[in-house]
Amino acid sequence: MNLLAVVALFGLIGILFYELFVRLNVISDIQKVFNVAPAAIKVIRSTTLSDEEKEVSVRRMSLQVLKDTFTFTAKLAGVLLTCVAVAAMAQSLFTLSPGGLSDLLASWQGLIAAVVSVALYTRFKPVGEPASSHSSTSQYSSLDRLLHRIAFIHPGLQKILGDVENDLFKKHLTDVEVRRPVFVTGLPRAGTTLLLELLYDTDQFASFTYRQMPFVLNPLLWNRLSSGSRKQGEGQERAHGDGMLISYDSPEAFEEVLWVSYQGKSMFDDGGMRTLMPTDLDANMPDAFVNLARKLVCLKELNVQGAHPSTPSASDSDTQHLNSSSRYLSKNNANLSRLDAIRSVFSDADLLLCYRHPTTHVASLHTQHLRFLEIHKNDAFARNYMRWIGHHDFGANFRPIHFSEKNSLDPTQRLFWLQYWVDAYRHVLEHAPEGTQFIGYESLLQNGSADLGQLAKNLELNEVATTTLMAAAKRLRAPGSLAEPLSDLSTNLALEAEAIYSQLSARSVAQGYTGYQKSDSPRLQETGFVHNT
Repeated sequence: MNLLAVVALFGLIGILFYELFVRLNVISDIQKVFNVAPAAIKVIRSTTLSDEEKEVSVRRMSLQVLKDTFTFTAKLAGVLLTCVAVAAMAQSLFTLSPGGLSDLLASWQGLIAAVVSVALYTRFKPVGEPASSHSSTSQYSSLDRLLHRIAFIHPGLQKILGDVENDLFKKHLTDVEVRRPVFVTGLPRAGTTLLLELLYDTDQFASFTYRQMPFVLNPLLWNRLSSGSRKQGEGQERAHGDGMLISYDSPEAFEEVLWVSYQGKSMFDDGGMRTLMPTDLDANMPDAFVNLARKLVCLKELNVQGAHPSTPSASDSDTQHLNSSSRYLSKNNANLSRLDAIRSVFSDADLLLCYRHPTTHVASLHTQHLRFLEIHKNDAFARNYMRWIGHHDFGANFRPIHFSEKNSLDPTQRLFWLQYWVDAYRHVLEHAPEGTQFIGYESLLQNGSADLGQLAKNLELNEVATTTLMAAAKRLRAPGSLAEPLSDLSTNLALEAEAIYSQLSARSVAQGYTGYQKSDSPRLQETGFVHNT
């Protein structure tokens, strides 16, 4: 037995156990159970209550005891299961104990290390309230950081927990279907997050939110374990510095964790990422993808119906026939390189491809890359956080998608991003499956209500959702990046970019969208081109 490794492992497990125990308020739930007994004695001894009233009160207290006992038992089981899963992962990777997992868990050296680590940790751990802002990962508490490191310690951990989740929620998931899921994609800064939020706010879709972090592949299980310690927080500006506000309930792009977990060995190549076709998918990826979408739809429906899966009211009989009317909604920028693969998994998927004029788009991409390089330089956790959730769009973790041949230009220069834009949207024009919808950023800003109404029609949203979506046009605002001429970077690339933009616009207009008409606004006009759309 590797004694040093075992001590280190159980030291980590001890801290994990303590933090989960505190975060999930297990002590509070246990105290609720013990507090019922004195209250029951007072009721029984009461001289003002009738025997019938006493019986009703005691019966109600008994039911409450059962509920609280179930709650803390489920939470404690979840804490222990997570710790065992970490130990199992370490054993499978490093064979710490020749006798297997059971001997590893029973080792007295490990148990002592766990106890000592908890004692030292509680003695020296920083005191303070966890931050509620998502605008900067530097504001995450020590607990948040620990949980993130544990959750992403190895891709296999969340897979193991996923199998457990499948068994625990089998009857909840029985009748949940994934029908006409919607996938929003495009290069970053093309309006993908904006479109995600507008659709999500119609209340017709189920999507990832910040509440699924850090166990994003286990949304039902994590929802059950964390329900007793839910944080509330007002919207705060996200790290991009673009004025978009996010909160714990904001939808976010966490789907890439699934792709990294199942396709990590095939999707990364020579410092970048490969495009993926249906034949490139791991054998287990399609089922895992569908199942994760089903879980998010299930979670949404349980919450809508008030049958919260963290309480005994969400019994099997209550949830075997969920009305899975919600549609899975995904936003993932990297998906523009694997649209055919997605369509092979979800044959009825609605694919929304966002694009933006290169004069402002290239400027925004370049600015954000420099911004995140600086953030990652000064905040190691922020760098790791973005890597864990598969966001390789900018900064120190940047992994460009190799749409054709490798782009060998310097990403700190605008010319790289112009070439990247051309490669990306040329690839889209050549490989987008039939039915892919093309959503123009400038057209959306200029024709908000009309384009959003057309989108609702194309997605076949109901009347209420259509009205909500069209009314959201008032939230659209001009971009922060000014148009910058591209012809001084490369005349040929600039002309090709203009031609590609015209083709994207033509496809969009053919699908019923208004299309962008040349504007005198300095934040919308094209600089360096004559645009004829």
